[in-house]
Amino acid sequence: MLCDALAKVPSQTERNEILECHTMLRENVKPTASNMQFLSYSVEMEKLADEFVNKCSPVFPGSDPRYKNLGYIQLPFTTTEQQYKEALCTVNGSSYIYENESCPDDCLAYVQMVWAESTEVGCAKHHCNLLKNSTRIYYMMACIYKPGDPKLQTKPYIEGPSCSNCTRGYGCYRNQCRANYTTTTTSGSSAIALFPVLLLSALIFNCLH
Repeated sequence: MLCDALAKVPSQTERNEILECHTMLRENVKPTASNMQFLSYSVEMEKLADEFVNKCSPVFPGSDPRYKNLGYIQLPFTTTEQQYKEALCTVNGSSYIYENESCPDDCLAYVQMVWAESTEVGCAKHHCNLLKNSTRIYYMMACIYKPGDPKLQTKPYIEGPSCSNCTRGYGCYRNQCRANYTTTTTSGSSAIALFPVLLLSALIFNCLH
């Protein structure tokens, strides 16, 4: 039994890094996702993750009503402390086969991180003594997702052109459906091409006045 946990919740910088690790992974799924939601960082989910890892047990507390309809990843125990960015940005789906949902390696962390319907994530980590009166330290890190499916029994997203299955009123940001976001249609090249026209108009205006 693991015990004597010491909490370590993310700083604001680490929260931003956690979110960026997820955003990069979700925007680059292959095949592309039609319904991938853009994640936001949740302090509420962070608190639940903190309570989870505080027990220093890999058993997810699914019977607790507060964890109902939530997903999670619990990264392997390590003997050295990992940074959130180091642990999460190295997760990839290179061995995951979308068509038949197969994976020769352990892809549970990847599948949960790209679970399209999730809109919130929060993470925490602790270090735990292996046994009471033991000096050997193990580190545990976990993230909680809302909404989610701890059993991950279906494909993580719907294949299709990016953002083609977003909720009405959502914009497309980094290949993900984002609320209150207006998709920009003006490309960099067209903006550059427009600059001389605006400059000429300004010169004509100055000459006339």
